[in-house]
Amino acid sequence: MSKENSHLTIREDLIAEGYLVPVSLLSVGDYDPIHIKDTPYLDITCEHASDGQLDDNGSTLLVRITDPTQFDSDGEHIKDRLAFAINADYDWH
Repeated sequence: MSKENSHLTIREDLIAEGYLVPVSLLSVGDYDPIHIKDTPYLDITCEHASDGQLDDNGSTLLVRITDPTQFDSDGEHIKDRLAFAINADYDWH
């Protein structure tokens, strides 16, 4: 289960099915498409929600993700990283 005070959590049905949720971590001038999973350390905060798409993947959220047990494609821990995400993949708290 995600960190207790997390603003957003991965939907329970996706966790039960074992799905990894796609996000696009923002980098300077580029995107780093990765998949995240639910862990006790996953903390997701919504920075911006849009009625329209923010990217070509249909993302409608700009989120801030921290999870010291997960890594980006360069092998760096995910700490305080901005990412595009799809609203339908999350429950709001």
